[in-house]
Amino acid sequence: MMVSTSHPMTNLESRKGFAAQVALIYAEHPSPEFAVLVIGMDRFKKINELYGHTFGDELLEVGSERLRSALREEDAVLRFHGDEFVVLLRPSRSAEQTGLVAERLTNLLQRPYFIDGVVVNGSASIGVAQGPPGTTESEVLLQHASIALRAAKAAGPGSVYFFDAAMEERTVTRHALVGDLRKALLLHQFEIHYQPQIDIRTRALTGFEALLRWRHPKLGLISPGNFIPLAEETGMIVKIGEWVLRSACKQAASLPSNIVIAVNASPLQFKDGLFLDSVKHALTLSHLPPNRLEIEITEGVLLKDSQSVLSTLDHLHGEGVRLAMDDFGTGYSSLVQLAKLPFDTIKIDRSLVGIAAKKRAIVRSVVVLGEGIGMSVLAEGIETEEELDAVRSDGCAHAQGYLFGKPIPAKDIPAAVELFSKT
Repeated sequence: MMVSTSHPMTNLESRKGFAAQVALIYAEHPSPEFAVLVIGMDRFKKINELYGHTFGDELLEVGSERLRSALREEDAVLRFHGDEFVVLLRPSRSAEQTGLVAERLTNLLQRPYFIDGVVVNGSASIGVAQGPPGTTESEVLLQHASIALRAAKAAGPGSVYFFDAAMEERTVTRHALVGDLRKALLLHQFEIHYQPQIDIRTRALTGFEALLRWRHPKLGLISPGNFIPLAEETGMIVKIGEWVLRSACKQAASLPSNIVIAVNASPLQFKDGLFLDSVKHALTLSHLPPNRLEIEITEGVLLKDSQSVLSTLDHLHGEGVRLAMDDFGTGYSSLVQLAKLPFDTIKIDRSLVGIAAKKRAIVRSVVVLGEGIGMSVLAEGIETEEELDAVRSDGCAHAQGYLFGKPIPAKDIPAAVELFSKT
């Protein structure tokens, strides 16, 4: 079996090794057909964070040994950058056979790893590109397999995806969108829309949730679900999040003193330990009292359970800033976290709100839980009077949804406040 001997390999060295292996294949077979598999270890960054880089390197070594044991002598395994391997399957494999090999490799790599007395459950995703390319196209084949790996990782751990032309088109579109996103803040293309939050008992307006929108010059208004993941992946979410905080606090300062503004915070905003300073800066610039700002965080922030995150949340609450757990029930809800952290509000995700008996039972349970630890409960996604009656009967204190108003631009807020004051 042809296996690279450099370990760990730099990105440049691994690509040289790839080209050398392809050249060897062509020297032996003038018109060969072969497949390229790019294998990425799932959640490898998290493993490094938990156990250290030495542990991660040993896990990769065990993974490479498993790959070697499962392949033929004429196949090649190369270690690429970080957590990736490249496998070259030599001639005479059909796409169906290649798929079977890829499935076998994922099964091997997802077996538990026992390293230094620690057992870790691993897995890997694989992107596949099938030949026959010309010698000048081997790098393209590698690129196609990498694109397929990205799609496999997006599908979930342990996935195998073959490259197709649509993937390349989506990648080109994605790269263009990332480029536009980098300029959007500078070119003032972001907007904040505000959705009303109400007191269920009185239907009085209690606050607004600030929701980011991107008005693209060619694509029009883009919803957060289509660009926030890109902003997080590229790290741009930190700067964007700071802008949202400042803008939302400034807007809130112009509203009646009983109105609270809720702002979402990405887990990445907590990573550098500067989020507390960002909040204080926004409050100082706007002269907004801290108790009129509510920071909404998802359970993704809590999964890290790092002391710095806990400390930041404690300090925010100590300053008077309100805290809300957003999308409760959709991730890895932890009762321990609810007991440990100073939340003021639990927001029940819209997927759990409705008139079905099971959903109502869940809502009632969350309300009882919230009341027991001093937290109010807000139901998201209320669209009908029937749904409102249900969450009111089940004990929710606050609600948000299209029944009370869609997200509106800042210029329409005064009219919305006036309208609620008359109801």
